[in-house]
Amino acid sequence: MTNILLLGRDSTRIIKLLESYHYSMISAENMDSLKNVISKQTSPDIVILMSDFPISDIQFGLSVLSSQSIDSPVIYIKTGMEKTDINRLLLWNVACLLNEPLSRDELIFAVEKAIKGYHEVKYSTDYEKIYLQIMYKFNILADIVKKANSSLDRSTVVESIMQKIEEIIKCEGWSLLLFNREKDRLIFEASKGTIGSELQGKEMPADAGIVGYVIKNNLPVLINDVSKDKLKYDDIDLSYNFNTRSIICIPLKSRGVTIGAIEIVNKKYNQLFDQKDLELLQILSEPAAIALENCFLFEKTKELSLIDDLTKLYNSRYLNYYLEQEIEREKRTKKPISMVFFDIDGFKRINDNYGHLAGSQVISEIGKLLKLSIRKMDIAIRYGGDEFIMLLPETSSENSLILVKRFRDKLNSHIFLENLGINEHLTASFGIATFPFNSNTKEELISNTDTAMYYIKERGKDGIFVFNSDEIIR
Repeated sequence: MTNILLLGRDSTRIIKLLESYHYSMISAENMDSLKNVISKQTSPDIVILMSDFPISDIQFGLSVLSSQSIDSPVIYIKTGMEKTDINRLLLWNVACLLNEPLSRDELIFAVEKAIKGYHEVKYSTDYEKIYLQIMYKFNILADIVKKANSSLDRSTVVESIMQKIEEIIKCEGWSLLLFNREKDRLIFEASKGTIGSELQGKEMPADAGIVGYVIKNNLPVLINDVSKDKLKYDDIDLSYNFNTRSIICIPLKSRGVTIGAIEIVNKKYNQLFDQKDLELLQILSEPAAIALENCFLFEKTKELSLIDDLTKLYNSRYLNYYLEQEIEREKRTKKPISMVFFDIDGFKRINDNYGHLAGSQVISEIGKLLKLSIRKMDIAIRYGGDEFIMLLPETSSENSLILVKRFRDKLNSHIFLENLGINEHLTASFGIATFPFNSNTKEELISNTDTAMYYIKERGKDGIFVFNSDEIIR
């Protein structure tokens, strides 16, 4: 007679499904009742483990069975809507995974398959392990893709990838590097572990060390004694007083293009990396690379939608987004933000006299001049036509006036359309307003800056006016 041990709080339904068959069934709903079963020296042929059996008791219970030389096949029945933890199933050496609601035929088939003998059970177990590994890979893919699709935010996706690496392989350090083709450099997008965030943003030559080899050759590498490897790149170890003993590095490839690499170093407890570690990391690399590539495409699309084609400055769409962020920041830091609105005087004359292509070149030249004139923290925007905006964070009206005067001098002295032999000089009318001193909202800041600019336009042009001030600067 086949002995079946049922581990679960609610095994009544399973018992009913099997009751017409010649099985001897004993159930245990927790660790204490399992101990009683074992004390009676009952040796089960099959263990049916239900997902409602206390998780804290499962591993200990199975290890107790194993210590009694009871190496019975385990059938795991998922009884609820909870997510299947593939790691645990592999750890518990589950031979077969079933899902409720079960039919009698399904359950009997699984039980019969488990009792057909050692060789067939072993084959079945290997088959189910392959199935579980496929599910594990799918779960990794689904989790990363879910996070990527939920925001398409690079930092969110990278954090998800780093968490997955930490889950599957315990090591002293792990990093995600991206390949910048324009600079021919590898950049640490994220790094965790002993060195941790110190490496974030650091760069290294694209062909340097083991990572460089992996990027160049699109091949994974597993080295358990880095000290003897000629590819070792010592700069990082020396800079951070770190000793890289062993390493696994794999390329990140999306749509056939290598976009970066993942590296993990020094497996914990002085253990050696093995082929299984490499395979697990490769399972992760496929969805990770696709998710990252989708983020890059989204960022590029978003950037293009916010950039003016002619000047390569930001456009009016970006103004609303950025201004909201800056105003919220001002409320926290109490540091003002100033806006400068300027319009080219007599621009219509350029189009009328020399044509629209010449007009477009003038706009492009102003964009270049503006980029060279602002600080790194400032934002330059082509608002539309011949109208431009400068956003000056942490800048008062007085300091804004200094910056505008400098730019105005450059603009007035610049020779436009020189390559066409036209040699035009242009002027502009500038309006300045500051949040929160003379504007209380985003809309009011834009409106007041615009009003200040038109105040100059109506009074002879070619000047600067600060909203609500008493003086026009010529």
